[in-house]
Amino acid sequence: MLNFYTCGRQKNVYFIYYTDCEAIIDMALDYPNIICYKCSFEDYCEMVSDKLKVKFKPMHSYKLCDLKPFLWIYSQRYFRRIRLLGLR
Repeated sequence: MLNFYTCGRQKNVYFIYYTDCEAIIDMALDYPNIICYKCSFEDYCEMVSDKLKVKFKPMHSYKLCDLKPFLWIYSQRYFRRIRLLGLR
């Protein structure tokens, strides 16, 4: 919750979460600059594999942090009007 509060105070920056956790999705509804896209770990890996044209099938979700430099590439369709993007 504190993380969302801090993100919510930075109104000129959008924060994106890919998650299948309903609690996170529900909390984000109170913050217009926090965007949640509901997807499973498997769906996320498949989306990344398709967009980056690589085989991305990590055994553990903590490896998703390795993708931060590529977030813009596989998420472009969501952010056409966004100038600043915060990665969490």
